[in-house]
Amino acid sequence: MGLDVSGVGNHEFDEGVGELLRMQFGNQNGGTGCHPVDGCQDGTPFGGSIFQYLAANVFYAGTDDTILPPHEIREAGNAKIAFIGLTFEATPTVVTPSAVAGLEFRPEVMTINALVDQLRREQGVNAFVVLLHQGGAQRPPAPVFPGPADQPDAYTDVNKCVNFNGPEMEAIANGLDPHVRVIVSAHTHQPYICTMRGKLVTSAASFGRLVTDIDLTIDGRAGDIVAATARNQIVTQDVPQDADAKAILDKYTTLSAPLVNRVIGSITADIRSARDNPSGQNAAGEQPMGDVIADAMLEATAPTDFGGAVAAFMNSGGVRAGLLYNQISGGEQAGEVTYAEAFTVQPFGNTLVVKTCTGQQIYDVLNQQFNNPSAGSNRIMLPSANVRYQWTTVGGPHVVDGTVSFDGGATFIDKAATYRVAMNNFMADGGDNYTVFRSCTDALGGEVDLDAFARYLGAHSPVAPPALNRITRMG
Repeated sequence: MGLDVSGVGNHEFDEGVGELLRMQFGNQNGGTGCHPVDGCQDGTPFGGSIFQYLAANVFYAGTDDTILPPHEIREAGNAKIAFIGLTFEATPTVVTPSAVAGLEFRPEVMTINALVDQLRREQGVNAFVVLLHQGGAQRPPAPVFPGPADQPDAYTDVNKCVNFNGPEMEAIANGLDPHVRVIVSAHTHQPYICTMRGKLVTSAASFGRLVTDIDLTIDGRAGDIVAATARNQIVTQDVPQDADAKAILDKYTTLSAPLVNRVIGSITADIRSARDNPSGQNAAGEQPMGDVIADAMLEATAPTDFGGAVAAFMNSGGVRAGLLYNQISGGEQAGEVTYAEAFTVQPFGNTLVVKTCTGQQIYDVLNQQFNNPSAGSNRIMLPSANVRYQWTTVGGPHVVDGTVSFDGGATFIDKAATYRVAMNNFMADGGDNYTVFRSCTDALGGEVDLDAFARYLGAHSPVAPPALNRITRMG
C-alpha cells in the first residue's frame, strides 16, 4: 500500500511488546521471524514490517527510552515534516496487564509538545503531523454512510464533523502546540474531517472502507504548514480495484479458509439479534444473542485473576448479527457454528474490561440507556443471566428503585456497596453515552471479546436461545 509510518495503537500490545517488536523487525535475531506459537501459516518467512512503527509516549518503565522511535522526519523541498506517532495514555486500562508490564504510557499532550519544542530547536523542524490512536465520533441527524460501526447512529457524511463527541480527542487537540497542524486520529472506527483549535483532525473509519487524502501547503522559507485540507474517499466508490492487492486478498482468503470454516460450537435453534430480525428483541429491550454474549463475558471475567466480575453488560450496537440454525457458511452441518459466523456476530475486536462500580453508579448507568441517543429512543444493554431489574416508561429515573439484582432476584444491590462489573472497552470508555462507566474505578483489561465468545460456545454446546427474563418492562 506504500505505507511509510504508523503510530502504534492499543491492539499492537495485545500480545506484549515482544510481539510488537517481532512485527516491526521480524527475524532480527535470525530464524524465520515467524510467530513463536502460530508460525508463518502461509509458508513464507517474515522479515518484519517495511514501514516504521512510531511510539512517542511508550517508554520502558523507569527510563527515558521509548520502545520504538518517537518520530520520523521527511523532507518536502526545503521543509522538514516530522511525523509523531503515539497511542492514548490509558492504553493499559484496555489491554491485558501482563502485555504492558514494564511499560509506561505518558500523557499525549506533554509528550508531543516536548518533541515539537526539541525538534524545532535542534533540527529546525517547523511542520508537524501527529498520528494519534485516539478519536471520537459524529452524532449526525441521519445515517448516510452504510457499513459496520460501533454504534447504529454513527454512519454519517464521511467528510463532515457533525455534533462531534470525543472529549479526550478535543482536549488533546486544544492542548497541542500550534505548530501541529494535522492530527490523523483513530481508535473509534468512525469517519470525520474536523477542525479543532486550528488543527485539521481526520479519521478514516475502519475495515479499509475509507482512504483519507490530506494536502498540505508549506511555506518554503519558514518551513511550516500554512494550510491543510483533507477528503475521505470511499474505497468502493472512489478507488479503482488494484490487481496486485486482489491477488494478495485471494491468496489469504484461500489460506484462511480452514480457520474461517472451523466449527467452534453448536446451537439448538436460531439465536436472534435485533439487527438480523427486529422480532428478536422483546419489549424490554432484551435480545437472545446479546444475552449469550453477556454470559460469555461474565464467564471469562468472573475468575479473580481475570477481574472477579459479578455481572456483565453488552452494548446492543455491538451485536452485529445472530446465529441461525440452518445457516451454512463453510460446509458445516446444520446447527454448527463456525468461527466466521461468530466473527460476524462480534467483529470489532473489543477487549473485555472489569471495573469497580458502586451500586449507585449501576443505577445511574442503567438509567443512561433511556432517551439515548435522543429523546424517545433507548439503548438497552444486554445483561448476564444473573442480572435482574425492572424499568418503566413513566417519568424518570426509569429503572425502578430497589429492583436491581446480581443474583437472579434473590437479593438486591446496595447503592453504597461496590461491585466488579464486566463490559467491553468501548463501553468502559463511555461509548454509546454510557458515561457513568468511565467514572467506575480499578479497571482491569482482559482478552478480546470474540475469543471469550468462541470459547463459551465451545464449552456450552449445544447452546440454546436463552429465556428473555432478565429485564422487565413495567409499562
